[in-house]
Amino acid sequence: MKKILREDEVRIATEAARWQQALAGADESVRAEFTDWLKASPRHVREFMFMEALDAAAIDADPDRALELATDLSGGDEHAHVSRLEPSVLGSAPSPPLRATSLSRRWARGLGLAAAMLVCVMAGGYWWMNVRHTYVTDVGEQRSVRLPDGSMMHLNTDSRAVVQFSDSDRAIRLESGEALFKVERDAGRPFEVLTPSARIRVLGTEFNVREMGSATRVAVVDGAVKVSPEESRTAAPSPVAGKGEEILRAGDEANVAQSQVIKSPKPNIERAVLWRARRLVFQEESLGVIAEEFNRYNRTPRIVIEGDQVSGRRYGGTFNADDPQSLVRLVTRSGDLQAEQRGDEVIIRGR
Repeated sequence: MKKILREDEVRIATEAARWQQALAGADESVRAEFTDWLKASPRHVREFMFMEALDAAAIDADPDRALELATDLSGGDEHAHVSRLEPSVLGSAPSPPLRATSLSRRWARGLGLAAAMLVCVMAGGYWWMNVRHTYVTDVGEQRSVRLPDGSMMHLNTDSRAVVQFSDSDRAIRLESGEALFKVERDAGRPFEVLTPSARIRVLGTEFNVREMGSATRVAVVDGAVKVSPEESRTAAPSPVAGKGEEILRAGDEANVAQSQVIKSPKPNIERAVLWRARRLVFQEESLGVIAEEFNRYNRTPRIVIEGDQVSGRRYGGTFNADDPQSLVRLVTRSGDLQAEQRGDEVIIRGR
């Protein structure tokens, strides 16, 4: 049984490594296949995020790419520089197939990186304690941050997070935007994420948090979190059925608003984390909401919807976050809507 499990783990790790290489220059068909692979199993999501975490941590461990790591664990002579995964997985041409040495190179990188990370933690851990660190991303930018306890924080576009660790707790305030967390377990130091409307408390898990001004959306990839309203920042209780506190487990999703935690009856965890691959997934969402999502990632062209009737139309599909024109082409295909370029804006209205 253990042998079968080990073979399955190696297979998924191999596939994740292969996808990470292929996405660097992927066309639309390759990205669609990748989306299907992610949806097939939560383990696929976790393994892909682990591979990305290694690459992101490599930036901190070796920013000048001066560290050389053996690529052949059996004693070969080849060496490779620790390299950074490009922030965007989009490109114009597919990458070449994964060579036989690529997986061994990735595992070698992982082992060497683990040692480098340990040195960094030992040298800089005390400096982190009781000091506030603020991380900000611009429109369209994504950033990965390795925290001093080994946890990973992936910030999405137009986000701001304030991190403060001490010897007794780990706290992050997500002031705006969205972040995906992979938390290292430390029973002696609780890990909390706070937004203006929610408090999320964990010991060790992976989860996504999106701050939306008047509400917070939480999606759990792995493990469990305790979610409660941030009472000091919220309004009167909502008449919508919900609870003041909820335990969310892997596969659960909930909105926190107006002092209530409301679990989603139809959670979609893959959709919640696909932003790491710069993919936007909509299921019968209003055109106004879809346009706002594209505008989160793009300063130009900015999509403006004119008229409540047009804004309320519903669409679904998977889109490239960096291609707002794909939405324009979709909605104008029927002929009853038109688009007009006006400076840095695209105006969509009825004919």
